[in-house]
Amino acid sequence: MKKLALYFYFLLLLCAINTNAQIRTAEIRKTFRVDVSNIECISKVNSQYYLNSCDKTYRISESGEIIEQINHDNIYGCYFDQENKRSISFKGLIYESSLLISDISSKLTSDNMIAKFLSKTDDKYYSCLVDPDRLSYANGIFQISGNDYSLFTYVVGIPAGLYTDSKYLWYLYHQSVPESNGILRKYDINTGELISEIEIPVKNPVGLAIDSDLCYVYSNVTKEFVIINIGGN
Repeated sequence: MKKLALYFYFLLLLCAINTNAQIRTAEIRKTFRVDVSNIECISKVNSQYYLNSCDKTYRISESGEIIEQINHDNIYGCYFDQENKRSISFKGLIYESSLLISDISSKLTSDNMIAKFLSKTDDKYYSCLVDPDRLSYANGIFQISGNDYSLFTYVVGIPAGLYTDSKYLWYLYHQSVPESNGILRKYDINTGELISEIEIPVKNPVGLAIDSDLCYVYSNVTKEFVIINIGGN
């Protein structure tokens, strides 16, 4: 475990040294008070939003009102199936339409590491590998296709969200400092090249959804759902 951690640590240092991306601060567009706890994932469908915790999914309106609460089994992560408009939860396993797509627990875990923050684009899944005891290092994003998987990129910070589309992968993280702002990284999904880094002016933001020039996050510190303008990133 220690050798693996050191290996990841030095690779992360290389990633940090070699990036030339300029960090700028995004602007908050709207903030809604939503009094829920332990949110991990966010999804947006039309004018409604879904906030997911380890055992609940909250459907909220554009004004931040809770419309529906759905209870589910304890999970490590979740993502939203945009096509079928439903939230899918996983704990070691990924299911889609009752079909076992991939067993993250056996494919991506090493020692005590787990996979979380799942995103799907063009029949490929992307997930972040984290150490639940030391979330600030030894993190990597993996691409999963059928029974195959490969490293997409090494990443830094405490993972807080993941989102993909046909062109880009966004990774949200923050530092281990209490109530620190988030950093949103944008990668080319085909090459893994880091394109930009944006500071998200929200305390310990979690969850992540992207819609054009807008970014959606939640703060478990302030109990706020925040819409942020990231235009030009």
